[in-house]
Amino acid sequence: MPTVVAHSIIRDVATRLHQGVPLQDTLNDIVTALYEVLKADRVVAFRLTPDKSQGQVVAEAVSPDYSALLGQIIRDEYFRKYMVTAYLNGRIQVTHDVEDGSLSPCHVDLLRRIEARAVMVVPVVYDQNLWGLLAVYQGQQPRHWQPAEIELLQLLATQISLALKQAALQAKTEVEMRQNQASINALAKSTELYSNILESISDAVFVTDQAGKFTFICPNVEVVFGYCQAEVFQFGTIQKLLGRDLVDPATLNRHGELTNICLLYTSPS
Repeated sequence: MPTVVAHSIIRDVATRLHQGVPLQDTLNDIVTALYEVLKADRVVAFRLTPDKSQGQVVAEAVSPDYSALLGQIIRDEYFRKYMVTAYLNGRIQVTHDVEDGSLSPCHVDLLRRIEARAVMVVPVVYDQNLWGLLAVYQGQQPRHWQPAEIELLQLLATQISLALKQAALQAKTEVEMRQNQASINALAKSTELYSNILESISDAVFVTDQAGKFTFICPNVEVVFGYCQAEVFQFGTIQKLLGRDLVDPATLNRHGELTNICLLYTSPS
């Protein structure tokens, strides 16, 4: 397999990953690329269950001569008991002929059931957890896997790990966005209710920021002050409307709030 072809595959996958394609699309792209460039009979991505006792085929590219495995659940207690830690630590399975006596009988039986005569398997690790496996199979006859082919498989497994990280970050962002929108909606509803209450009372009510600038003026201000809302807003600050000696700044800073400020004003009309 020419090195330039491998680099092209990695570049294409990395580019689509940077573009934010969904995780499933990335998995499909990777198994398809491996199937085509390696001319294998089957390439699959397995996702393991949390207890690692079984894996589901979540992406597959397969020759028409073989039965599809996509969506199937494959159970393997031997794998759970003896192989999880090894794969988590970077184990790679490269078997040129499953009938050469190097594999356990139960493993050979499993590979026969999925019509595999030669196999390469690499781990997909995400967040220090064995998420799954990326596997390439040759069906009818043995195959001597080349170092460049093994390296390509490892590199694309790394791309899956990056896609998993990106998908997790995207999911977290979407949750935060929904939470923020819910907070915004709740605040808007609360503000609307607060405004409705203020507008319905008979007293003149003002809301200002810390600098005294008006942020809300009750509509009935004209009854009390003789100025309409727009005219009061033109004052800019409550100090300009009621006078700068309205409160003692030191007292306000000490207590944080003041109550029962009584002033007498005569309507300008």
